[in-house]
Amino acid sequence: KIDIAFKIRNKEELKEFMNEVNSGNSYENQYVYLLEDIDLNNEELDVIGSYTDDSNNKEFAGIFEGNNKTISNININKSEEENIGLFAYNTGIIRNLKMEGGSITGSVRVGGIVSINKGTIENCHNNGVTINSTSTTGGGGIAASNRGGTITYCSNSSNIVVNSASFVGGIVGGIQNNATVSYCYNTGNVEADSEVGGIVGGSSENSKIINSYNVGNIKGIYNAGGIAGTSSNTEIRYSFNNGYIEGTGVIDEYFNTNSAGIVGSFNGKVISCYNTGTVKGKSCVGGVVGQSMVNEEIQIVNCYNIGCIEKTENASIDIGNIIGGAYGNRRLIIKNNYFSREISNIDGVGAVGQNA
Repeated sequence: KIDIAFKIRNKEELKEFMNEVNSGNSYENQYVYLLEDIDLNNEELDVIGSYTDDSNNKEFAGIFEGNNKTISNININKSEEENIGLFAYNTGIIRNLKMEGGSITGSVRVGGIVSINKGTIENCHNNGVTINSTSTTGGGGIAASNRGGTITYCSNSSNIVVNSASFVGGIVGGIQNNATVSYCYNTGNVEADSEVGGIVGGSSENSKIINSYNVGNIKGIYNAGGIAGTSSNTEIRYSFNNGYIEGTGVIDEYFNTNSAGIVGSFNGKVISCYNTGTVKGKSCVGGVVGQSMVNEEIQIVNCYNIGCIEKTENASIDIGNIIGGAYGNRRLIIKNNYFSREISNIDGVGAVGQNA
């Protein structure tokens, strides 16, 4: 028998739970159950917990069992505040929860369910909750930032358009510190300035993206990818894209647009991934990887592209069925990959720097 510390059956009990967490009760290792669907009717709501990068954080550390229930028509409007979501900070487990309709607005790091995740988010789904960021760092349909945590079996169908922001993803804006995103999918359109991905905006620090897919349209000025916008020291495995990807940026001596079916700008490993969507951009446009440009070994293995790879007006020649451009001083391993010239009559590798 499960000992349930708190039961939520209506809007008033959800607010009571929120007040408990905001007063310092983390519910560590305790169960909180959502027992009924709740329609918030767009009534303005506070955030559950807080994250301020200091000892005054109010985290949720228990097990929130959503019981496959739906919270609908949420309204959180904190346009001047950072780290905004239904939950601000999770170190526990949040699972089996659906969010439908409404909007969540914050300044930096806005998530559909969680802002900062260091725990586990499992089988959670955002169906039409609008994510609004008023600053330069955006967020994601499920979480804004996954820091060493796990996000698995989650989905987003909400369109996420965050102008003038970076690190925006259909599932999560950024992942780092050995974080994992697995068995997730995005069907919503995602648009932002840079580091824009169907699953993850940006990833780093030995993180992993596994068994995930995107069918939404992804557009960014720089670093746009069907799975991830940019990845550093990250492994992407068993994932695919069928969405339209476009990098719209202006080419200059400092920046390439970097757009690709899997990851726009990259170092690490891409293993057993494929792209069937159209990819368009001005420079470093690839079916799998747009650009690799770090002094690290990278691997692109057992991948294929059968999507159309297109140059926009005044585009450079860095365009390839597998990778658009490879630069820097490192070992580049590209093997056992496949592409069709009948779809895009270009080479597998667009351009290789003299030291690659």
